[in-house]
Amino acid sequence: MLLVLVFLLLLTFFLFILLKHSNNSNSNRLPPGPPGLPFIGNLHMLLFDNSVPHIFLWKLSRKYGPLMYLRFGFKSTLYRPIREDEVGRLIGKIFKLAVDSKPVNLSEVMMWFSSTIICRVGFGKRYDEGGIERSRFNLPKAVIKETFRLQPTAPLLVPQETLGKCNIGGYNVPAKTLVFVNAWAIGKDLETWENPEEFSPERIIGCSIDYKGLHFELVPFGAGRRICPGMRMRVATVDLALANLLYNFDWEMPIGMKKDDLDFEALPGITAHKKNALILIAKKNIRD
Repeated sequence: MLLVLVFLLLLTFFLFILLKHSNNSNSNRLPPGPPGLPFIGNLHMLLFDNSVPHIFLWKLSRKYGPLMYLRFGFKSTLYRPIREDEVGRLIGKIFKLAVDSKPVNLSEVMMWFSSTIICRVGFGKRYDEGGIERSRFNLPKAVIKETFRLQPTAPLLVPQETLGKCNIGGYNVPAKTLVFVNAWAIGKDLETWENPEEFSPERIIGCSIDYKGLHFELVPFGAGRRICPGMRMRVATVDLALANLLYNFDWEMPIGMKKDDLDFEALPGITAHKKNALILIAKKNIRD
C-alpha cells in the first residue's frame, strides 16, 4: 500500500512538471528548437551525439534555423552564430548613418565590432548595446593577405622567451631572453616583396606565401607552437565584415578630402591602432 502511495505521488509530481512545462511553452513564443525530455531537456541529444558540441549545434541549426532554443536541464539556452548576429548589427548601425548622410568613423565602428565579438565569445555578454543574412559577396582573399602584410595588427607579435641557451646566426643567446619578432618589418623586406610600401593585392595572387605560420615571409599571427590561437576566428571575422561593408554600401571620401590625405600612422602599443581615425561617407548600395 505504501509503495502504491509513493508511486501515485511521483506520478502526480511528474504530471505537474509536464503540465507546467506545456503551459510555459504555449504562453511564450519561443524560437524553434528540438523537443526536449522532462527534467533533462536536450541534454541527452548532446550526450549521445558523436560530434563535438559546436558541430552538434551547427547541425541542429541547419534544421531549426540560425536562432535556436534548447534546454539543458532546467536551464534555457539560446543559440545563434555570433558573427552573423554582430555583422547584422554592424550593417544596421552604418545604414542609419548613411540614411542621415552622416560620416562613418570606421575606426570606431570596427573597434566596437571586434570588441563585441570577443566579449560575447569569451564572457557571453555584449561589449555594449548599439539579423542580416551573411552576404555571398566573395571578397578576394588576396586583399586580406596584403593587408596583413602591410599593416599587421601586432607589429612585434607577442614577445617570447628562450627556454635555454641557444645559437642564432652564429650568436649565443642566453636562457630567459625575451625575443621580439618584427612582423611589420618582415612584411616590408625588399628581398621578398617588390615595392613593399605599395598596397598591391595582385602580388598575392598565385603566390605560395601564406599567413598561417608555415612561411616566415608573412607572420602576422606568429608561427610554430606559439601561433595566435584566435587566427581563424579573426580571419573569418574580417572576411565576413568587409564583405558585408562592400556589398551593402558605396564608400566615398568626405568633401575636401583627397587620396593623399589618407595616412597609416599608428599609435605605439602591442597592437597597432590608427593615430588618426578613418572617416568616410557610406551610401546605401541599392541592388535588384
